[in-house]
Amino acid sequence: MAFAGEPKWVEIVGGAKNYYLEYETTNLYVECVFGANLHTVKLVNDASGDTEIIYASFDEATVAAALKPGEGTTLNTRSRSSVYIRGTAGGSNVRILAW
Repeated sequence: MAFAGEPKWVEIVGGAKNYYLEYETTNLYVECVFGANLHTVKLVNDASGDTEIIYASFDEATVAAALKPGEGTTLNTRSRSSVYIRGTAGGSNVRILAW
């Protein structure tokens, strides 16, 4: 079975993506705006090291997810148009997919 575009853009559960970003973290929360009318966001920690943890928050205070390298999570973003992302040291890659 072939997919149009890159394979990492396909989510079997969610279908084609409405938003996709490969983001390099900092050690401070940075808002990643994906827009309205999207109800789900998936975060994947693509860090190459063992210790870089990625944190996600909707308000810069409460941690909604903490991801070790190689881990991913899916968050319900109903009525939200952005997520705040930070890494423990910064400089790590995270994929943000929303639909």
